[in-house]
Amino acid sequence: MRRQSGTADFTILLVFGLATLVFTAVGAYFAHLAVDRIQEGWQTRSWPLARGEVLTSGVTGQEMALEAAQRRNSTGTNSAVGGATGKSVSHWAAVTVAYEVDGVAYRTNRLSVAGNQFMFGFLARWAVEDFPEGATVPVSYNPQQPDDAVLEPGLTFSAFGPLAAGIGIIIGVWFLFVVIVRSEKKGVTYSDD
Repeated sequence: MRRQSGTADFTILLVFGLATLVFTAVGAYFAHLAVDRIQEGWQTRSWPLARGEVLTSGVTGQEMALEAAQRRNSTGTNSAVGGATGKSVSHWAAVTVAYEVDGVAYRTNRLSVAGNQFMFGFLARWAVEDFPEGATVPVSYNPQQPDDAVLEPGLTFSAFGPLAAGIGIIIGVWFLFVVIVRSEKKGVTYSDD
């Protein structure tokens, strides 16, 4: 018995196999980033506290997107606002806090180990509500490197996002690869020589 198929089947499997390996590496990279964030978040729980003063507090990114969505030109597409297209989907919780450690002044703008970027504007606005300008807030700082500080120590939900994305990419791409391999096997026909 001999398989009746050209190199097309092999090429398809090779391409999808290589793509599977590439996407597995991407997924592993996201998972690695998440594990680093989770470890750092866990460490911040034991960092000492300093008293900080909120210098600035707000959300950036949303205003441009909202203005651009409201300004439509005659063709129905977004008109440029300040040279931008208005396609921003990231929203930043822009909080700057001044604090002092051992007589040395520092500033931080880092909410948590997960960062200040949010997919939705309402989440960024919600994050900055606890940090109104002029307020006194606790700042957790790294005792070995006092300029490394966060306003929300510990683990946050968003620290697990890259882990979920990495695992999801790996599982999804391997599932797709198995489905393709199985479908290729079902399509094999044999003939007697």
